[in-house]
Formats: sequence, structure tokens, C-alpha cells
Amino acid sequence: MVTDTKGDAFRDYAGIAQKYYHYRPYVIDLRNPTRSNGFNLLHLVNKYMDKYKASGSLKDKARAERYAKITAHTIVHMDGFDGGGQNAFFYEAAEGLIASTILLVSEFCAKGERHIVSVFKIIQELLQTKAVKSKADKSVKPKNEYQKLMELL
Repeated sequence: MVTDTKGDAFRDYAGIAQKYYHYRPYVIDLRNPTRSNGFNLLHLVNKYMDKYKASGSLKDKARAERYAKITAHTIVHMDGFDGGGQNAFFYEAAEGLIASTILLVSEFCAKGERHIVSVFKIIQELLQTKAVKSKADKSVKPKNEYQKLMELL
């Protein structure tokens, strides 16, 4: 996997890699999913989650969790990533959020919705800030859906 934010590496080398080395290059564009190839990043997570639902085997659920963690790690840690230094906590937290959302999508979404775009839609919806009136002090405070969810716990 090569991260290519501008598309230069794909444009310059995909044809060469395909013609001379018999690679099959894919594009996964998280900003504009319609330009991506039809590869589902959650394929293995979905496969083992389905097996877990059918059999109840904890081994299958553990594999689904493992592949969710690997997928999240791949998304967060790009080529040349130095570990985050003093900000390593935030990278690990982002990885955990993505992995848990992947598992949520894989376990509870319908077959046609179990893909990476659903994961990012859920995360975006949770982080959108909306003005909410506070019952205690009658003022308007901006809150996101994640904060509301945490209040329920």
C-alpha cells in the first residue's frame, strides 16, 4: 500500500507497475469515494463477523476485531510515520475510534452499508457540533453527538 495524497505516484507509476510487474493498482480515495475502485477495506472484518454471527465462535469475533484493528492502523499510520512523538496518545485514540466504528458497522449495518464510507459517515456525524439548549442554565452550548452519547453512559 502506498499513500499518495495528490495522485502523482498513481498517475506516474500505476501503468508501469501493471504492465511490467503485473500488479493491480487500486485507488482508495477517502475524500471522494466515487473515484475509488470497488475494493471494500472491511471485507475480512465482515467475513469473520458473519461467521461469528452464524456460529457464535469467539475465535471468529477475535479475527474480526484483529482485522478491524489492522485496517484502522493502516488508515492512521501512513508511510514515513514516526510514531507521533508526544502526540502518540491522540494517534492511538484515533486508531481505537476507527477500529471500534469499523466493528460497529460490520456487526449492525445492513449488507450494502458495511464499507469504509459508512465508518467515516458515522464518525463525521458524531463530531458535528450543534447548538443545544442546556436545561440547567438555559443557555445555548454547542455539543456534538459524541458528547451527547457520553452523557447517556
